[in-house]
Amino acid sequence: MKRCDFISNFIMLRSAAPSRRRQRMLTSVVDKPDEDYSCCSSDVQDSGEEHKNCSKHFNVLVSKLSNRKRKFWENDGILCLQPTGIVLRIEGERQLTSRKTVSMDVAVGHELVISGLLVMLVDEVSVKSEKPQASVTEQQRPVAVPRPCCSELLKRRRRSVIGSTEEEACFVLPSFTLPDGRQCGEVPVDSSLAKNLRPHQREGILFLYKCIIGYHSTNRHGAILADEMGLGKSLQCIALVSTLMKRGPFDGRALLRRILLLAPCSLLDNWKKEFDKWLKLHRLSIVLVRDGKDVNRACSMNHASLRSVTIVSYETFARHANRLQESGQSSRFDMLICDEAHRLKNPMVRASYLIRQFPVERRLLLTGTPVQNNLHELYVLCDLANPGLLGEAAQFRASFEKPILASMSAQADEDDQIYGRWKGDELRQLVSTFLLRRTRQIMRRYLPSKVEYAVFCKPSTLQSKLFETVAEEARLALDQGTAAGSEFCLTFLDYMRKICAHPAVLYNSLQQAVGRPNVTVLLSCYPACFTDVGVRVGDSGKLIVLAQLLELVRRQYPAEKVVVASNFTESLNIIESYCNGMGFSSFRLDGSTDVSSRQRMVDRFNTTTDDTFLFLLSTKAGGMGLNLTAANRLVLYDCDWNPAYDRQAMARIWRDGQRCVCHIYRLLTTGSIEENIFQRQIRKDDIGLVVDGNDEMKKTKMKFSIDELKHLLVYQANTACATHDAMQCNCSGQKVLQQVDSEENANFESCSDESSTSDVKTVASMKPLYQWSHMAGCFIEQKLDPESCLRFSNNNTVSFVFANAEKTMTP
Repeated sequence: MKRCDFISNFIMLRSAAPSRRRQRMLTSVVDKPDEDYSCCSSDVQDSGEEHKNCSKHFNVLVSKLSNRKRKFWENDGILCLQPTGIVLRIEGERQLTSRKTVSMDVAVGHELVISGLLVMLVDEVSVKSEKPQASVTEQQRPVAVPRPCCSELLKRRRRSVIGSTEEEACFVLPSFTLPDGRQCGEVPVDSSLAKNLRPHQREGILFLYKCIIGYHSTNRHGAILADEMGLGKSLQCIALVSTLMKRGPFDGRALLRRILLLAPCSLLDNWKKEFDKWLKLHRLSIVLVRDGKDVNRACSMNHASLRSVTIVSYETFARHANRLQESGQSSRFDMLICDEAHRLKNPMVRASYLIRQFPVERRLLLTGTPVQNNLHELYVLCDLANPGLLGEAAQFRASFEKPILASMSAQADEDDQIYGRWKGDELRQLVSTFLLRRTRQIMRRYLPSKVEYAVFCKPSTLQSKLFETVAEEARLALDQGTAAGSEFCLTFLDYMRKICAHPAVLYNSLQQAVGRPNVTVLLSCYPACFTDVGVRVGDSGKLIVLAQLLELVRRQYPAEKVVVASNFTESLNIIESYCNGMGFSSFRLDGSTDVSSRQRMVDRFNTTTDDTFLFLLSTKAGGMGLNLTAANRLVLYDCDWNPAYDRQAMARIWRDGQRCVCHIYRLLTTGSIEENIFQRQIRKDDIGLVVDGNDEMKKTKMKFSIDELKHLLVYQANTACATHDAMQCNCSGQKVLQQVDSEENANFESCSDESSTSDVKTVASMKPLYQWSHMAGCFIEQKLDPESCLRFSNNNTVSFVFANAEKTMTP
């Protein structure tokens, strides 16, 4: 007998761990092999035609009649509809017969009132109408499985729900022995979830399951799921939780009863929607906590409900953690889940401190970016999941962080490099027992193709004038050599970023800082008639390119939708004003958007009947966790020092559920600070390779030295692309790759035949860009695919384009 055939007896629609009442009822049924249903009357069973008078059979949920909005379903049952009445058998209790007739048109989801009880139809089950022929010998009868006690009804019920092969829907967490000698039995995952799990998600659930039950150590029950965005971390989490809330590895008893899930406020409704989507027919209370009143309701439901998931924002948790913690011993949480856990990277944040003190040992952290800036962030997350595993912070810094970073230094000798790589391998091996990370490469077989563009936009005349003025003021401040001058240059960095967005963004900031040094000099660069109200598109090179791009998409592909993401709300104001003037319909989600309306806005945008063209998104407020798969084009209007924010924003469209080829555009102002940020982002990603298991790591500095500030505050006016110049590429802007394999090593010889020793590190640090197509502005018309919508009639606004086509893999 196949293993799946044996395991199928364990798996049921709503409960993989039969209660004692259910076990007694099912055992009584199996003991009589000629009877499929004990809910039918004896006269029917004694007749030669089994269930002849039963027209329909349903699995049902039963509760008492009440006026409560949220019903508490107390029992399972089986309902038989007959022409003469209704027979309801409640599991482990009694059989009710009613002469009330019900229309045979009732379907799954309908609710009936029978003998003072409310009954909801869960699913319909087909029943055989004939018994086996008497001529069948004992040798020909199929061998009965001695355990578990599961009737043919439940097998049919499972098949009707799966709608696919048993191999696809059968997923069982295996048995093994824990370090303390306890034996763990097999735990089946609900078939309604198992059939939707992809191979990497099954591997993830098994990994998390081992961590939660203490497979590696009886004192460690924490885990970190650090898959990149779009790999289904939410579904893996829901499948694990629902499985262990029904049945555990020890004597079949449920391992979890009450779950506390922490998430950013913008994702609360999205989590509620995900639980309702996957577990809508399960007896599970989902409690959404937005304020203090909801905390009281959550505590009361924890006392009353057998199984519940309480979803709380980090801000609300920081204010009411004590009330959640002191809700009583009988209603304490069995597991803590932290979504977007990289928000807790600062141990001094109140939410991070309270989570560390919260009395729950089973902890699951979800994040797509476990390392953003430095290795200390990794230490904080690991210490939250498994406190004390990596020692004290000072010990971790001395044992791992310093040697690893020293090995990446340009001054590191061979011994330092060998020792640093050895410590990096040791750290990876240590965290690999509870931290799992997979990249988006495994999704290439499931998702459509994706094309990324780095579009370098020529600055306007006003922007060039402002850049040169700020660069000169910054040079004078740095030449002073004082701490005040260096601190002032950080303000100049912010000024330059605002100029890249639009001169009006800087103008608004300068108006609020009149009287400060250098403000008068910068204001003198603006025309006398300039105002931040009714801004001109032509004053910003990036806004010109965005306007041409949107108009071309709207004209050539009217059915497509576009997401525009920005770091600055002032930029979103300018873009929104332009879109309103052009008649483009749009939604906008930023920090001021009401939390309760965010998910409704996203759901409406994703519906096929909605014709909204644009979704304006703040990368800080809405760049995490949202699904905007109705759009297949995304424009990242400006870039952030932290590449994690940009990656999060760009992952909103190329993720599970996307059906169209995706086009992602990064707009960068030519020769400006944005090119330096873009180059630093490429280098900065290398620190995360400590987690990814790649040895090609370079040093990432989080603080700016005087020399770095001088380099960042330089404006290069006479260049088509400073990034391409720094790469020393000899392609002359005509390098076109038909297909890029992300695992292919870059061919440096073809791009940099002769490089000085001092330039080797700079060239190698931008290695990923050698695998992209390089196109100067004059070649865009003939080299770039028309579907890019970058072949404008007046292409003087784009000076250079990097393009990377990531093709879909064959399953």
